[in-house]
Amino acid sequence: MKNDDEMYQSLLARFSEYQEKKRKQRLIIRCTVPAVACLCLAVLGLGRWEQLRKLPVIPDQHDIVAEPATDVNAAQETVTTVSSQAEKTSAATVQATAAATEQPTAAAESQTAVETVPCTSAEQPSERQTETTPVTQAAAQTEPPATAKPVITSTAPPVTEKPVRTTQPAVTAVPTQPATEKQADPPQDPVTPGDPGAVYTKISVSYDEAGARFRYPAAACTRSDFTGYKAGIVSRNGDISSAGSFCLSLEYDFADGSVTLTDQDIMAGKATPLSNDQREYGGRIFYVLMPEDNYGQTYVGYFPQPDSGIAYQAFFDGSRDIYEIMDIIISLEI
Repeated sequence: MKNDDEMYQSLLARFSEYQEKKRKQRLIIRCTVPAVACLCLAVLGLGRWEQLRKLPVIPDQHDIVAEPATDVNAAQETVTTVSSQAEKTSAATVQATAAATEQPTAAAESQTAVETVPCTSAEQPSERQTETTPVTQAAAQTEPPATAKPVITSTAPPVTEKPVRTTQPAVTAVPTQPATEKQADPPQDPVTPGDPGAVYTKISVSYDEAGARFRYPAAACTRSDFTGYKAGIVSRNGDISSAGSFCLSLEYDFADGSVTLTDQDIMAGKATPLSNDQREYGGRIFYVLMPEDNYGQTYVGYFPQPDSGIAYQAFFDGSRDIYEIMDIIISLEI
């Protein structure tokens, strides 16, 4: 069996190993966090840049072209105007072509008439010429001026508005269901830790109520810094007054911390210490986690039976001495 010196040296060696392990973990965290942060920033910046590239380009105001009116009546008037203009242009072109064709024929007929009429007297030629002069002048007057090339215009078919049919859905009467009485809720089975509906609730209780709810006889606390008891109730959906609810833990509250007694026989799983650093005190083995490794709080755990019975776990302010915390746990031991 080891003597006190060997046990002390073994304790110091394990504590040094634990401190070295913690130091390596902190070093890894300090090196990893900046690299991960830089990588996240780079990914976010790249995504933002790609998003900006895909934004639509807003055109200048002078490039915006107004859309033509889509009014059906205006479109019909436009088509009618174009069609009438095209008909007038075609009629003028046909008249000009017919007049140009008839001009040489009329001139030739007038010359032939003058040359072939016999002169029966001295007055007849002048009378005949006088009669044919209006024909020549009329032909000259009917000669059309030079016409421009006919304008070819395309006529679009008239736009007709399609009739819009509006149909209303037929209204169907929904048969009404007969009123039925609301069925009573099924009886709830006793809840156990780990169930989907299990809720853990802490309530302040008196010493007598704590003894009545907790399965083990609770020890009374008479310290001056003690503030009260709290029972940890497990129930279905938070209904602590239901028949299936039960008390899982009992908490002793102090001015700067608390000690929680957990019933391992009825909990889902077993309570485990938060540290591997063991300290022997008062013939018991305690698990200790110092404030610098636990966000400023001192943790002390005591497990008389690792897999059953009561598990004692204390959390106090870092200024509280660990051996004083161990004395408090020993005084509350059942």
